Amino acid sequence: MMKKGIVVICLLVGISLGAYKFNLHPRLSPAPVGNITDSIAKYHLNTALVKVLIVKHAYQLHLIIDGHTVKNYSVVLGPNPVDDKKQQGDGCTPEGFYKIRAKYPHQSWSYFLWIDYPNAPAWARFNANKKNGVIKKDADIGGEVGIHGVPFVTAAFGTKPDKNTPHADNLIDQGVNWTAGCISLKTADIIEIYKYVPVGAEVEIQH
Repeated sequence: MMKKGIVVICLLVGISLGAYKFNLHPRLSPAPVGNITDSIAKYHLNTALVKVLIVKHAYQLHLIIDGHTVKNYSVVLGPNPVDDKKQQGDGCTPEGFYKIRAKYPHQSWSYFLWIDYPNAPAWARFNANKKNGVIKKDADIGGEVGIHGVPFVTAAFGTKPDKNTPHADNLIDQGVNWTAGCISLKTADIIEIYKYVPVGAEVEIQH
């Protein structure tokens, strides 16, 4: 039930790569390449101290281990990549400080790092926005936001993928903000960071 909900919130229902009008960001230069294992050994980094920093306007995810940025990754977001999330369905990625509440393999996007939105500060902002009339009284705060990979290339056409079906990494290369507010990386990138980011790791999402 939990994973079904995540599929609904992150993958826009009835998504069609040919028909949906995506929000595009300028084509990114490749993220700096780094060897994480070499950095850990060279700087004697404590791999228990992991932080993920996401800078929305730069479309970058920084993997930080023991205070040292070991690698940067290009990401894409939802249809409104600029604003802070106010309510369910606004297509925004929440800003602020969070933690990884769970992590697991995902049948559509390789792996999923589940962020603990909404946390107490997010609820406080949400309730203030309701009180001040920024959002409607019956608005829902939303949830099930995470960091994950990209869909299979056949997902838009209803074809059932198999183990040989490639993932649509071109969504990252082309800057297609295809999620409903989650953070999406290339397949190889989510596989890599999944190894290093534990449950409980801090996640900071900046504008």
